[in-house]
Amino acid sequence: MDSTPLAELHIGQRNYKITCRVTKIWDATNPTMQDQLMSVDFMLVDNQAMAIQGSIRKEDAARMKELIKEGQIYTFSNFIVTAAKKNFRVCHHKLMIRLGTWSIIKEIMDHQLHIPNHSFSLIDDKELESRLYNDMYLTDIVGHLTSVTKVSYAYVNGRNVTKKNLIIQTLSMKDIPVTLWGTNAEGFDEKNVIDLARKEPLIAVLTTMTIRAFKGETTLSSTSATRIYLNLDTEDVHAFRSRLAYPLEVTTLAQSPEDKQSHVNAAISSRKTIYELLRLDRFADLGKKFICEATIKEIDTSRGWWYNACSKCKVGVTNYDGILSCRKCGPIESLPIPWYKLDAIAADDSGEAHFFMFGKHVEKLVKVLATQLSNLPSSNRIVVPPIIEQICGQKYTFTVSINEREITMPDLTFNISQVIKETPPGHNPEIRIVEDEHHLLSNKKQHKRTRESDMQNQLHKKIHIIPETEYAAQNTNK
Repeated sequence: MDSTPLAELHIGQRNYKITCRVTKIWDATNPTMQDQLMSVDFMLVDNQAMAIQGSIRKEDAARMKELIKEGQIYTFSNFIVTAAKKNFRVCHHKLMIRLGTWSIIKEIMDHQLHIPNHSFSLIDDKELESRLYNDMYLTDIVGHLTSVTKVSYAYVNGRNVTKKNLIIQTLSMKDIPVTLWGTNAEGFDEKNVIDLARKEPLIAVLTTMTIRAFKGETTLSSTSATRIYLNLDTEDVHAFRSRLAYPLEVTTLAQSPEDKQSHVNAAISSRKTIYELLRLDRFADLGKKFICEATIKEIDTSRGWWYNACSKCKVGVTNYDGILSCRKCGPIESLPIPWYKLDAIAADDSGEAHFFMFGKHVEKLVKVLATQLSNLPSSNRIVVPPIIEQICGQKYTFTVSINEREITMPDLTFNISQVIKETPPGHNPEIRIVEDEHHLLSNKKQHKRTRESDMQNQLHKKIHIIPETEYAAQNTNK
């Protein structure tokens, strides 16, 4: 069977065979969960220079990852064609492929095949602003590397992470700060780079970056898919080099004072009142975590207290003409599950703000799963259940960060990543379960019903799946 060009793939069909080069492979991880593995992703390119993203679920990763190597050419068959991910796409193909233990992979040793070694979707520096905090497509860009720092550390998501700062200059003479994280920072040898730059200007192709803002400047930030190529023998790099105004050597930047702060100092400086939180810089402080002691004043359920979530990643699920689709995973076969999403109005003596609390954090407070509570006969998605109402008036210590899903709103809102109950001496910390709900939830027959059958009954009754809201929990594939 002849190979099908990537441009001619159609969703849902499985009888294809394609011949492609694996341009890169990476572990798609969640940095907010200690870099927990979500899947193993890769990018393929065919002899028509068409690229497509692929994925291997984490359950098959250990076995399947050994079958493909970066830079090699393979034929692939028995794979699934699905819609591309909603976010963190590495190319512009509208589809993606999924490999599993059922897939057939055969390496091709024919070196006469004319398949590109790389595939980039390079953008001009004028397009950077339009992609600020827009992660639908990750960004590829070419620039002249002019500065690099030594490895330093930053306290991010509750841990110290290695980082390295670069500066690239575009043809319009615009300097763009770049931050490399984790293995990208550790693997970028600044001494070797500085030595190479003494011989010739270093033209860097930076791939699959996110675009953020820091202290008013647009910056590039690496992801787990990022690759950095220096002085590649490609038309784009040669064209860039030929238009350089003048050669510059790479310089070493001094380590910034904030990189030298200890874990303890960072934690102390992060304590904020509500008033101070609301006056944070929505761009410079994005991604930072702060500690705030506040009381939950009330729960706003105008957009519900739960949403339909992907059972794998907990991102919101939508229903398009009967097809369930996760914003992160794309079309899914498993049924969604109810997942907590509380819009809590938190207050202290300085003011009040909207704190969003998801999933496990709510479960720890109310001691009831969203799956159980949403299935009660008296349950109403826009009415606060009595068991949740009982957290109102309680004081907690929250760890919060700016909610980037509402970054354009007039007032900042915040996502909760940790909550600690402040219990007065001699007070019972257990939240009393309302008697009628406790009776229903403790009924053994109620517990025997599986989550799958609950959701299947809902589908049979044609209960409409509530679309994902803008507050649905996000994941970052970095």
